[in-house]
Amino acid sequence: MCHALLNACCIPVQVHQLVEEADVVREGWNGYNVFHDTASRVAALDVGFLPSARASSAPPAKFVYLLGSDDYQEEDIPQDAFVVYQVCRNVKCGSAHFCLHLCRC
Repeated sequence: MCHALLNACCIPVQVHQLVEEADVVREGWNGYNVFHDTASRVAALDVGFLPSARASSAPPAKFVYLLGSDDYQEEDIPQDAFVVYQVCRNVKCGSAHFCLHLCRC
C-alpha cells in the first residue's frame, strides 16, 4: 500500500498497471481517460500557452482576475493588486476585493 505522501506518484502507477492488465487500451479502442482537477491549465498547455522567459522578470500584476481558481497561493498575488474572484459555487473568496458568484441555472 502507498504512503499518503506518495499517492501523487503511486496512484498513477497503479492505475497504469490496472489499465494494462484489463486491456482497456488496444488497437481501435482507448478505454482509459483522465479527468484533471485543473482542466484550464491542461487546456492551456494543449494549445501551447506557456510562460515566456520574460514572465519572471515582468513587473508585479496590478489587477488579478481569478476565474474559478482554487489552486493559487495567496502569497503569489501582489499585495497591492486589485483582485476579482469569480466562482460558480459558495466558497470563501479569500482576500479578493470583489467576489462574483455567477452561476448558470
